[in-house]
Amino acid sequence: MPVAAYQEILADAKQAGAMTAIDAAGPALLKALGAKPDLVMINRGELAETLGCSPRSLRSDRALIAAARRLMTLGARIAVIADGPRAACLATASEIHRLTPPAVQARSAMGGGDALMAGILRVLLKSPENLAAALSFGIACGA
Repeated sequence: MPVAAYQEILADAKQAGAMTAIDAAGPALLKALGAKPDLVMINRGELAETLGCSPRSLRSDRALIAAARRLMTLGARIAVIADGPRAACLATASEIHRLTPPAVQARSAMGGGDALMAGILRVLLKSPENLAAALSFGIACGA
């Protein structure tokens, strides 16, 4: 898929009045941020790759929040950073929420991030201002 494809799809959806979200990394995400998506979902490793830094440099909460803010500077309204069994972060220009998933006996990590994003979007579509509840429901879905 061409790098600009996500940006074009997001721009078309936004123009039609849809809430837009993307789960991507690297050059495709950087290009897509030009369409100002409502939500960007990314994991810590992908975030480091996308911003050109090492995953180790994003270990602290302070560094992770700074990276989330960088995504917002580049065009995201909401940045969600997943980190497997560790706390996920949902950030906007005015709010930051962190929540650790419950300890579960995982059968597979496949689809966990997709379920997290779907849960967040479900709440935001009904109640756009309820960011803490969106992250909580997304975490439950992804667990």
